[in-house]
Amino acid sequence: MYSTIVCVSDGSPFLLLQLQSVLGIILGGGAGTRLYPLTKKRAKPAIPLGANYRLIDIHVSNCLNSNISKIYVLMQFNSTSLNRHLPWEYVSNMGGYKNEGFVEVLDAQQSPENLNWFEVDTTILGLDDERTKGMPYIASMGIYVVINKVMLNLLRDKFPGANDFGSEVIPGTTSIGMRVQAYLCDGYWEDISTIKALYNANLGITKKPVPDIRHDRGWK
Repeated sequence: MYSTIVCVSDGSPFLLLQLQSVLGIILGGGAGTRLYPLTKKRAKPAIPLGANYRLIDIHVSNCLNSNISKIYVLMQFNSTSLNRHLPWEYVSNMGGYKNEGFVEVLDAQQSPENLNWFEVDTTILGLDDERTKGMPYIASMGIYVVINKVMLNLLRDKFPGANDFGSEVIPGTTSIGMRVQAYLCDGYWEDISTIKALYNANLGITKKPVPDIRHDRGWK
């Protein structure tokens, strides 16, 4: 499966961005109903993965290993387990921060039976209509790179009633002619939103040595 990272700007080149000014915001998701009963007493990002890790470690390590050291984790449900796993030492010792407050984060209920669950406009990749129809497996990774002033303009002025980036904000930006680009990532990606997907992901980890994702700076 191929996946995409979407970038939105007002025309300013992203190459001018300094990593020191980049803020990583990790959305903790909703109640994780499709992973119940694993989410009965813990947040979805706190579910164990590969024996030594939690799902949140993948996202935090991706940020840190990409030199994004300012990180906020926004939680809504069962945050106690995640707060215990993400002590100040995990992030602050590497120059980052975490948010212990509560915010409203909507959990998109996506289904692979419906091809629309991918929520990405493949024409953004420069594909014509025919090639787009032949590549329905391209999925959005849910990673968005947005300049802060553009983000505020989109949420406050352009789409004040929008709640979801994949199904509302991104399609809205393309409809009004804003500059939206997608980066095609052909590495490993898995949507771990069901118990079966979590089981398969854990089995996949056993097929090769697992790096120390917390401290291996070359791992992304």
